[in-house]
Amino acid sequence: MNKYLKFTVIFLAILIFILLSITIVTIIHKYKNGNSQIEQVIKLEELIEEEFVILSFQVSNEKLYLDIENKKSKSRFIKVYNLNNGIQIGEILLKESENYD
Repeated sequence: MNKYLKFTVIFLAILIFILLSITIVTIIHKYKNGNSQIEQVIKLEELIEEEFVILSFQVSNEKLYLDIENKKSKSRFIKVYNLNNGIQIGEILLKESENYD
């Protein structure tokens, strides 16, 4: 009985050591791959004219949603841009201007 107990303890110790080593290597590998820099830059200054103010934004499914308001006419839009190439995909009018001059 003593022989089997000694074998079981040594076997479990080796098993724990191997599993702990695999866990540490996996964590190190995960964080090494996560350090990549995003190299693509989209310049919003060129996409949004000066008369617009960005109220909020959201990024979802490789798309940028901008909630913008025109300073002069107080109309609000949601503009949708593709994050891969910066091209405007769509525009949604939320509120029209209040002055109809």
